[in-house]
Amino acid sequence: MKIFTKNKYIVLILTLVFLSTNILYAQNLNFGGIDYINTKGEIISFGGNLWNDNYSKGTAIFPLSEAWSPVQVGHSDGQPLIVDGIIFTISGKNLTAINQKTGEILRTTNIQMIYPHFNSSNLFVLKHSNEKYQLITPSKDGKILSIMANVVRNNDEGIVGLSYSQHWQWDVTKLERTGLTVSQILTNSVTVLKDANPSINKAYLGFGTYTGHMVVLDATSGVPVVNGAVEFDSILGSGSGIVYRNFADIILPSNNPSKNVGGVVGGTVHNGVLNLNLGNTKDFHTEGIIGPMAYAVINNIGTGGTRGMLVAQDKLGRIVAYDTSNNALLYMVDKYVGTSTINSISIAGKYLLVTFAEEKNGRSRIVSINYERAIEAAQYDTNKLANDAIVFEESFDSHSYSGATAVSVAEQELDSFGNIKEVIYREVFMVANRSTNSSTKNIQMFYLDQYHSNTKRPISVPYAFQREESSGVFNTTNGLHITGGVTSQLSYGGGYLIFVDGRGYLHAYTAVKENNLALVNFENSSELLEKGNTYQAVVDVVNYTGEFQENIPIEFWINDEKIHEGRIDFGADGITVNFQYTIPLNYDKDYLKLDAKLNMVTPRTLNEKTYDDNIATLMVDVMKQEELDLEVSKITHSRFFRGQYGIVNVHVKNNSDKTIASPSVPVRLQIAGTNVELVEQINLAPNATSTVSFRVQVPDQLMSFVLVAEVNHTRVYTETNYANNRKQATANIINAFASTGCINSSTTWEEYRSVDQYTSGSIVNRHYESRFSHYNYVQGGVIGTGPNGNPIYSQIPVPVYVNVLVGYTVRFQATLNGTMTVTPNSIKAGYGIEVEAETWVTTNYDKPYKLTNSQSIYAYFPDSNTPVMLEPQGNVSSLSKVKWILPQNLQSVFRERRHYIPVEWPDGPYKISLDMQNAVTPSVALCRQMEGSITIDGQMYEDDHTGIR
Repeated sequence: MKIFTKNKYIVLILTLVFLSTNILYAQNLNFGGIDYINTKGEIISFGGNLWNDNYSKGTAIFPLSEAWSPVQVGHSDGQPLIVDGIIFTISGKNLTAINQKTGEILRTTNIQMIYPHFNSSNLFVLKHSNEKYQLITPSKDGKILSIMANVVRNNDEGIVGLSYSQHWQWDVTKLERTGLTVSQILTNSVTVLKDANPSINKAYLGFGTYTGHMVVLDATSGVPVVNGAVEFDSILGSGSGIVYRNFADIILPSNNPSKNVGGVVGGTVHNGVLNLNLGNTKDFHTEGIIGPMAYAVINNIGTGGTRGMLVAQDKLGRIVAYDTSNNALLYMVDKYVGTSTINSISIAGKYLLVTFAEEKNGRSRIVSINYERAIEAAQYDTNKLANDAIVFEESFDSHSYSGATAVSVAEQELDSFGNIKEVIYREVFMVANRSTNSSTKNIQMFYLDQYHSNTKRPISVPYAFQREESSGVFNTTNGLHITGGVTSQLSYGGGYLIFVDGRGYLHAYTAVKENNLALVNFENSSELLEKGNTYQAVVDVVNYTGEFQENIPIEFWINDEKIHEGRIDFGADGITVNFQYTIPLNYDKDYLKLDAKLNMVTPRTLNEKTYDDNIATLMVDVMKQEELDLEVSKITHSRFFRGQYGIVNVHVKNNSDKTIASPSVPVRLQIAGTNVELVEQINLAPNATSTVSFRVQVPDQLMSFVLVAEVNHTRVYTETNYANNRKQATANIINAFASTGCINSSTTWEEYRSVDQYTSGSIVNRHYESRFSHYNYVQGGVIGTGPNGNPIYSQIPVPVYVNVLVGYTVRFQATLNGTMTVTPNSIKAGYGIEVEAETWVTTNYDKPYKLTNSQSIYAYFPDSNTPVMLEPQGNVSSLSKVKWILPQNLQSVFRERRHYIPVEWPDGPYKISLDMQNAVTPSVALCRQMEGSITIDGQMYEDDHTGIR
C-alpha cells in the first residue's frame, strides 16, 4: 500500500459483483454470485433450488420491459437458470437451452428419450468452463441424472451452438428398508457440497429420501462416497437442505411421524468420506419440521460478533428460528398457525420474506418479519413469541410457488426538468402467483423496507414494469398480468427476470436500455479522517446499457489532483470499485476532497445520453492531531498448569490528556515463536491505566514461553512515541499441585466512561473539558466620532470558555461465588463419592460480556497427588450459576462420575478441597478455594456382597 503524498498513486482494488446464481465451478470451486457462505459474515438464505438464496445484490435497473416474445418450452414449476448468457429450463419432458439475449432456442432435448420414465422440473448446474456445463436434475421417480451441455462460442456472434451428451444416472430406488422397498427424493432437490479438505477440488451432491437415507454422490461419477448412504429412523427432506461452513456441511430436516418429533441431521464430506455430525441429530423441536429451511449468519446486536440463525416451519404452522451457535430457540411467530405451508423463505438485510404457497381459502400470502426486532422481543417473552416483529403482509387471490426474489436496485430521481437529480439504492422484492383472472396482476414488485403504517401492507414500486398499451404508447406499472399465471419460480440474473407461465411459455424481462453509465453510492470508510491512517472509498457503477462494457476509463482525484487513471470492464449488473489511500502525518488541511470520474476521458469510450451522473464527489473532515502516547506498563499472569488454561493480564497506560474511546484501541497478545494472536479493544481515560485479560491454554508439557503484549499495533491512533507500546514477559508451565489458596475472590477496577456511556458503577472522578460558550465585548480604542461629537469606541470580542462535564472515572466490582457438595457424607473405604460444585459471578460492570465464570475447577483428594479437573455443565462464559461435576472415572466399569476411595484408607474424616480458578475480569483473574469433609467408616469387604456404587 502506498502512502498518499503529492505525485504518488493510490492502490486500486476492483471487486466484481455477479448476479448469475445457481452456478458452481467444478474444478476450482469458485462459486458464482456473491459470497453466499458465511466466510465474510454475509446474510444467507436457501430456497428450494441450489443457491436460490432469493437475494441479488447489484445494480438492477427498472422499469423492466419485455426483452423478447415469450418462448414455448413446456410446463414448469421449477426455477429456470441463467448461466453465462444461457437460460436452462426443465419443462415437462424437455431440457431446453435459450439464448438469454435473443430468446432463440439453442437446443431442446426430450429427456425421456435418454432416461425413460423421467419427470422433473428442478435443475442445478456445475460449471466446468465457458464451454462445458454439467446439468444435474433429480426426477420424481427417484433418479439423479447428470447431462453435459457443450457450448460453442464465437467472439463476434456470441453463442453459435449447443449440444447435450449423457453423463451418468443414479437410481434412488436401490435404497431399501424393512417394509419400504421404494424410495423417493422428497421435493426433488439436491444440495451441492465440496470437500472439507481445501486441497481436494471435488463437488458432491447431497439429498434426503423418504426412506430416511442421507445420500451423498461424487458429482463426477454419480457414485456414493464412502459412508454415502446413511440410514436414519425418520423421513429426510432434501428440498429443505442447506449447506454452511464453506460448503462442506449438509443439514437436512428430519421427521419421525410415529413420534411426531422434528429435528435435523447433518454430515461433512472430508477426504471423500461422509462423516456424520452427531451434534445435529438431536431433536430440537417437539413438532415436525416441514417446508424449506433458511440459514443466515447474523450480527449479535449489542454484544458484538456473529451467530448462525436457522429458520424453518413446524407442523403446527409456526415459524421457528434457532441460534445454531448456542443451540437455543431464538424466536417463534405463531400468527399463521393452521393457515398453510411455507413455500419459500428469503433473507435480505434484517428482513425475512416468507411466502405461504396455499392458504385454505385458495389464496397465498407474503409476510415480512424484522428478525432483529423478533430476537429482541423474544427475550422478554417466556414462550419466545415475536408476532410484533411482523413488518407487513400482502395476500394474493391464487396459489404462489414463485418464492419472493429480493433485489437491490438503482433508482433514478429526476428534477422538474427531467434531468437525473440522484441515483440511489433501494431494496425491493418481486413475487408472483398462478392467478388466471385477467383483471388481477399476478407478478408484482414491492419495496422491501417501505410499508403503509396503518394497513401494514407493503408499498408497491409504481414504475416496476413497462408495457406497451398500444402501438408506440408505453406506460409504467407496479405489476403485470401474465396469461396463464406464473407457475415457475422466479430467476433474476444478468439484468434479466425469467419465469414460465401456466401455458408453458418462458418470459424474459429486462430494463429499458439507454446509453448511460452512472456513479452512485460514493462512500468513505470513515466520516472523520486521522493523519497516518489508511481508509477505503467505495463507488458503484450502474450500467444502463444492458450490454457488457469494456475499457471504460475511471479516475480518482484527491484535492483536485488526479491520483489514478485506469480502465475497467463490467457486465449489465455493473461493478463496485474500491480504492485505498493513506493520510500523511504532515497533511496540513482540515478536509479532504475525493472525486471519482467515469468515462470522462476524451475521446469517450462510450457516447452517453448524459454525463451529469458520471462524477461523484465526497468532502471528508480531517481530525486535528493531538499529542498521544500509549504504553504497555506491565504483564501479569496466573499460574499455568500443564495442558490447562491460564489468564494473562496486560496493563495499558494512557500518558496523554486525550480520551481513547471512539474508536477503541486494540491490545494484542502473542506467544513468541507461535502463531497465537489474541486481540481485545479497550477505552482509556486521560492519564489512566486499564487492564485487558486474555485466556490462554498451554501445552501439556513443562516448559517456559514468552508473552508479547502490544497496544495500538494496527496504529489506530498516531502517537508521538511507539517505543513503549510493546512489552514481553516469560512464563513457566508447571505441574498441578495441591492448592495453596488463591489471592482474589473479589476485585475492583476503574475505567473511563463518557457521560452518554455511563450506566452503572461508582463514580470516583469527574472529567471536564473547557469549551467555548460565547463572547463578551470590551471597549477598545476610538474609531470615530458621532453626530454630537462624542467619540465612538470599538467593541473587542473576548471568548468565554466554560467547563463541561464529559465523562467519569468509574469503579466496578466483581465477585466469584461458589458452593460445593460431597455425597454421601459417610461411606466405607473402597466405594466412590460424588463431588459437585456451582460457581457464579456477581458484578455491577456495564459490560458483563467481558467477564467470565470460573474457567476451571480442580478437586484435590488426600489419597492422590494429582488433582482432578471437574467438567462444567453449562456455558462458562455466562455469569449465571454453572454446575460442575467429576469426569467419568475410567477405572469404573460403568464409567461412573465418582472418585473411589482406596479400600485400605483408615476410618475418620476425609477432606476434599476445590480450587475454583480463572474467572476473567478486566482487573485480575478471580479464584476461590472451598473445602468439604466426609467420614470413612469401615471397608467395603465388610458387606456381604460387592457392587458398584
